Amino acid sequence: MPKTTKKDFKYFKKQVKKYMKKWKVTGWNLYFYWENTEGNLAKYGADYRAGAASFAFGTKWKGVSVTKKRIKHAAKHEVGHLIVDPLYSLSLERCVSRDELDTVDEKLVNHIVELL
Repeated sequence: MPKTTKKDFKYFKKQVKKYMKKWKVTGWNLYFYWENTEGNLAKYGADYRAGAASFAFGTKWKGVSVTKKRIKHAAKHEVGHLIVDPLYSLSLERCVSRDELDTVDEKLVNHIVELL
């Protein structure tokens, strides 16, 4: 498995922040980790209600070489997850009001329309 470097990790962080700004993803406290992601390029985790998002950049990648293009794609992919996270998170909650779901749905649609 190819190993990533501290320089790769810094580039990943920079790309995540770049795409969050470009795609107007705001209101999150960000945390970054360089750790074992079980062969995945990167992973994200979020707590929608707390406004906290974490991005883990893999120390070892399974099946692919480490390139700037792949790091950039991984960052974009994880930010994409963060964009839809509020709707995803609410869908997992046991008790969600229709108003909460409608509010998050409208925010997501408006966000997508603004980007397009």
